[in-house]
Amino acid sequence: MYTSAIETYAYARAGLLGNPSDGYFGKTISFIVRNFRARVVLYPSARLEIRPSKADMPVFENLSDLYEITRWRGYYGGIRIIQALLVRLIEYCNEQGVELHDRNFTLD
Repeated sequence: MYTSAIETYAYARAGLLGNPSDGYFGKTISFIVRNFRARVVLYPSARLEIRPSKADMPVFENLSDLYEITRWRGYYGGIRIIQALLVRLIEYCNEQGVELHDRNFTLD
């Protein structure tokens, strides 16, 4: 695929009890749902780029396709979540005194 690429998956998790922000002190009882997963590929690039998935593209075959995809995936794609994750990662690294390298990458 790409030279020096990192590819990984995160499987869906269904929580039964607890929530990291609700007084359970980060303790939860949950299970992994292997039928559903997110895939990410990260590789070096000249600029930092978050590439949109099909769910992020406002292009549909027809009204029925728009309706079905929106009912299944919602109105927003994953780019907002990825941006929020990266902002929080930067804040965490700053708080912990972890120096981030000045190298760009693409998330695909």
